[in-house]
Amino acid sequence: MTAESEWWRGGPVDRMSEHFELRYGDASKCARDECRSVALVSRGREGICNVEFLIERDDPRNSEIIEDVLSELELYLVELRRPERPDPWKYLQYHCTTTSNVYSHVHWSFVPQQTTK
Repeated sequence: MTAESEWWRGGPVDRMSEHFELRYGDASKCARDECRSVALVSRGREGICNVEFLIERDDPRNSEIIEDVLSELELYLVELRRPERPDPWKYLQYHCTTTSNVYSHVHWSFVPQQTTK
């Protein structure tokens, strides 16, 4: 599972707009802020999300992280998309509050839209 899907593609994420930050690490060994920031996910056009990787996807040292992140993207952006839940955005916000998010090595955090002063 190395390619993009019909529901997400690689692309830049506007950090001022709402998005998700994906961090990687063992939550039993480090605080959330100490886990490595590996990707950002934003809403795209027509329900297709943009995913901006913050680590090199081709670096062999990152292969396990990339594999785990791709699995999470596939699960939450593709597999859980159903007719009764066509937009995974709200579910992902809920997922950020669950224990499964803590126990996974990939931790999702919702970042609301930033306001400028």
